[in-house]
Amino acid sequence: MLGGSSAVTTHGGTFVTAGRDVIQRIDPAPSYPRIPTNDSITSSDEKDSEVYARLLWLKGHGFPLWSPNPGTHLPVEYAKSGIQIGDVGIINYKGDFDFLFNICLPVDHPVNSNHVPEGFKPLSKPDRMDVNSEMEHYHGSFLVSRAMTGSTRTPLIHSDDLGVPSDYIFKCASQEGAILILPEGSYREDLLTIGTFQRYASQNGERWYYYANRVRHRAAVNGSLHLVTGHNKSTA
Repeated sequence: MLGGSSAVTTHGGTFVTAGRDVIQRIDPAPSYPRIPTNDSITSSDEKDSEVYARLLWLKGHGFPLWSPNPGTHLPVEYAKSGIQIGDVGIINYKGDFDFLFNICLPVDHPVNSNHVPEGFKPLSKPDRMDVNSEMEHYHGSFLVSRAMTGSTRTPLIHSDDLGVPSDYIFKCASQEGAILILPEGSYREDLLTIGTFQRYASQNGERWYYYANRVRHRAAVNGSLHLVTGHNKSTA
């Protein structure tokens, strides 16, 4: 994510391989952290990152990352921009997005730094008209899981040059809950031309898994690669 940022969610597809075929599911179904579908799975069986992701996932803002900041092992250029549309990576057991490469940038771009699959040919960067960008949450906003309610002691202020609430009050009617506070609000970007990414992924997905597992040694299980088609970001 952006330097100093503290919140990001990603939107995109996961890929599963079947022989030489690659199937893309645009609705994400991440394997790490788990998104439990079995009623017998309780929060006591999960890591904190998994509970957080499961509860806030239902808010419809993409996959909530437990640790949104880019790792120190990544290129400086990537740390400046954070997660971008076109990123391919894995959500690991810690709730981090493990970036591998970006399909819309050249091989020698500082973000890719020549670390791309064999035979890599970048997809053209989406035109501005093909990406929806908007401010989604204003200063002082917050997200809470469904069993929770929240309020502030002072009214939310929708102006960059004025203060934000200093006190938040949250109540939970369940044994588990998740909260994301956005002191400086957040903005989102979403790719509109999903079909272009679908076709490109279908043509290259097998190479991506080979690269992730044989070259980068990530042990990416079936269905764990993600292609980012949108993101929400906050600078604090």
